[in-house]
Amino acid sequence: MKERNHGIDLLCGLSILYVTMLHAISMCALNTTQWFTRLTAWTFFLVGIFFFEAGYSERETAEETLPHLRQRARNLLIPYVAWALIGGAVFFGFLRLFPEELKGYAKHVNWEHIWQAGYVYGNPSVWILLCLFVTYAAAHFMGKMRWLWVLALPCPLLSWWLAEKGNPLWMGLNCVFMGIFLYHLGRWWQRLQAVLSCGRFVGLSVLLTVLFVLGNQFLHGEYFMSQNKWTGCAWATPLSMSMALCGLSGLLMAVCRRRVPLLGFIGEHWKIFFLAHYPMIYYYNFVHATCGRSMRGHWNDFIVLVPIILGLCAWLVPYAERCSWLGGEKDERKNDPTI
Repeated sequence: MKERNHGIDLLCGLSILYVTMLHAISMCALNTTQWFTRLTAWTFFLVGIFFFEAGYSERETAEETLPHLRQRARNLLIPYVAWALIGGAVFFGFLRLFPEELKGYAKHVNWEHIWQAGYVYGNPSVWILLCLFVTYAAAHFMGKMRWLWVLALPCPLLSWWLAEKGNPLWMGLNCVFMGIFLYHLGRWWQRLQAVLSCGRFVGLSVLLTVLFVLGNQFLHGEYFMSQNKWTGCAWATPLSMSMALCGLSGLLMAVCRRRVPLLGFIGEHWKIFFLAHYPMIYYYNFVHATCGRSMRGHWNDFIVLVPIILGLCAWLVPYAERCSWLGGEKDERKNDPTI
C-alpha cells in the first residue's frame, strides 16, 4: 500500500483552516476589515485544492459509467443530503424554538434560494459535494473518449461567462466548469511529475510559485468558487490559480515526507471538517442570539470558536467516517502517490 501524499494533505489542511476562519469571521461580521481583504487576495485559490486533489489522486479506470456513478453517489450525494439535513435541523430547529429572538434570520429565508443558488440553510458548505459529483461524472465521460480532455481548457472561460450572465444554472452548479478544469489540472500535474526528475519537478514548482506571486501582484484577480464570483483581472485568474496550486503542492510534496501534526490529519479527513463546521458555527451563534448577545464585532468569539470547531470535528472524524451516509463509502480507486 502506498503512503499518503503528505504535501497534498497539508495543503488541504490549510484550506480547511482558511475556510473555517473565513466563515467564523463572516459570522462575526468582521469580513470587511482591510487585513481580511488582503488575506483573501492571496488565499482565494485554496478551495480549489479539493478539485485539484481529486484529479491528482484519481486512478485510471476502465469501469463502466453506471457503476462509477453509483459509487460516486454513495460517496458524495448521500453525505450531501445527510449534512444538509443536519444543518437544516440546527437552523430551522432554533428558528422554531425561538421565533422572537431569531426573527431577523427567519425574515431573510428565501426558499427559492435553495434550488436557484444551491444555498442550504444551516450548512451552505455542502455545495462542494454536489459539484464534486458532477465534476467526477464529467471527467469520467471525458476520459472515455480520446482527446475529449481538451474541453477542460476553455472551462474557466465558460465559468466566467456564466458569472457574467448572473450564474443562471440551478443548485449552484455554475462553478462546476472551473471544477472540471482544476480536476484535469491535477491529472496533468501528476503526469508531469511522473516524467520529471525530482530536482526538475521542484525547480518547476519554485518557478510557478514565483510567477504566481508576481502575477497576483501586478495582474490581480480573484475567484470565489462557492459563488462562482470573479473579481479583478478575469483572464489572469485561472493562470494565477493554476500556478499557485501546482507550485505550492509541488513544493510541499518535496518537503513533507511525514504527516504534519494536526494540519496533516485535517487534510486527510477534510470532508468531515468541511461539512461539519458550519452547523457548529450556527449553533454557537444561535445560542448567543437567544441569550440576547450578538457575535457581531466580537473578536473574542472568533478566537474561542475556531479551536472549538476544529477540536469537535477532530473528535467527530472516526465516528462520522464509520457511517457511510456521513463520510461516504471507502473508495478503493483512489491512490496516494508520493513524489
